[in-house]
Amino acid sequence: MTATDRPVQRVSVRRYDVLFPRNRRKERRIVVRIDTGDIIRFREHGRRQWYDLPIDQAMRLAVKGSAGFVLCMVPGPRLRKKKGRAE
Repeated sequence: MTATDRPVQRVSVRRYDVLFPRNRRKERRIVVRIDTGDIIRFREHGRRQWYDLPIDQAMRLAVKGSAGFVLCMVPGPRLRKKKGRAE
């Protein structure tokens, strides 16, 4: 096995609409980088903002996903009140 003492970066084959769902014009490829310190970094191709995920959390998500757990956000009650409304 190769150690991650240097970053390795790859670009996805398909385009995904991760940040702007339901908008086909904003589909972009995803850049994945395995960085030193066992960090996986993601960003959309053509953008500068990186999103970090420790490798142990990525492994945990992969195991849960293959076991059939639903890995999505479920809308819940709004915790913050909207500004300008008196209730």
